[in-house]
Amino acid sequence: DIFLSKYWLKHNFFITNWNGRTTLYEMLALAYQSDAQWNESHWKSTRMDELIESVRREQDEAKRKAVFAEVQKLFDENSPTIIAYHRPSVTAYRKHLRDFVPHPSGWLDFRTAWLA
Repeated sequence: DIFLSKYWLKHNFFITNWNGRTTLYEMLALAYQSDAQWNESHWKSTRMDELIESVRREQDEAKRKAVFAEVQKLFDENSPTIIAYHRPSVTAYRKHLRDFVPHPSGWLDFRTAWLA
């Protein structure tokens, strides 16, 4: 509570942890759009805003991949953050659980799963 009330979003540098989000778009929109609610770094980049909007709109997979490449380049050249570590995500389940596909973010989605 002290961290959230006294420090979070009030300074432009601190070390924090982000767990995965359901999509890359969601992660970018939450943390790196200029007006993002959780823009911890206070980074404001018109170009990043444009790229995030392009990611949201683009449905062609090859074109989305190209936009993400631009996002990575922009981070490489102007990143407001230092990624100190990534938490490992481990998912274990028994063989009688069928059609369960682990999500890269670690979220558990059992909508298509069933027990044999």
